[in-house]
Amino acid sequence: MKSARPVLAAIALSLIFLILYRRYAQRPNTAPPGPKDPYTLQVHAIPVTHNLTLGEFEVPAKGTHDVKIALDEPRMRNARLTGHFEASGGGSSGTIQVMLLNESEYNRFTNHSTPSQFLYLSKSATNGNIEAAIPRAGIYYLVFDNSSSAASIKVNADVTVRFETVQVDSQNKVR
Repeated sequence: MKSARPVLAAIALSLIFLILYRRYAQRPNTAPPGPKDPYTLQVHAIPVTHNLTLGEFEVPAKGTHDVKIALDEPRMRNARLTGHFEASGGGSSGTIQVMLLNESEYNRFTNHSTPSQFLYLSKSATNGNIEAAIPRAGIYYLVFDNSSSAASIKVNADVTVRFETVQVDSQNKVR
């Protein structure tokens, strides 16, 4: 029994040493070795703003004023169209309706069919704010519709398209 005590003490000390070593010792990097290329890639989101200061224009009676917006940025994300419009004149009502359509819905609209989807559609109003998400790159039309009025109307509009584009940079690692 006396000879078992030193053996048990040695085992207990070994276990304590092993636990402390595993807890506090630095572990070697077990990640697989990377490429031998000394470059690193950095991804940046760059905000882009396009101001479409439309100013004042006249929308004819029973007609529309159409603004084509071409967004062809392939790395575009989080695109939004924002702005404000004010209408004046146009007889007793003096109101206008504003809509944002993609190209296929715009073609339906110009062929005297009702679009099935609007990215933005206002009520007939003398003024209003425009706020619409643009889902992807493509051709869009901002339409100022005065087709329900027998008198022309003057509109003042200021519209902005904002989005982020992704830029990828390759840089040398500093050693």
